[in-house]
Amino acid sequence: EYYWDLKKDFMFFEKGTKYKFLRSDLGYNSPYIYYTLGILNFFLRIAWVLTISPDMYRIIGIKNEMFVLGFGFLEMSRRLVNNFLKMEKEHINNLRSLKSISDLKFPFKDKKDMELEEI
Repeated sequence: EYYWDLKKDFMFFEKGTKYKFLRSDLGYNSPYIYYTLGILNFFLRIAWVLTISPDMYRIIGIKNEMFVLGFGFLEMSRRLVNNFLKMEKEHINNLRSLKSISDLKFPFKDKKDMELEEI
């Protein structure tokens, strides 16, 4: 599952990219964001595996309700991060297949252009 997340869902491990283990076209400025999210995904997957054991809350030493609440929140966080990365992957796929464009130039001046003209 973890490898599937990285390879298929996030499009990591492409060959011939300028970033090690990532893809060439990134939506966020820093590639370290993607490395951090990949490592975070790994640890949140391990946390999810802990919920499969029926008496893990006793081993950890907390109440069952707190265990379910805490690990449920961790799983929701993992899925939220995964959804953002999957949406970015779909956008990059659309850019690569020319179904979308990355920058859209409007025929009118925006606020930033008007401020630059005043200077």
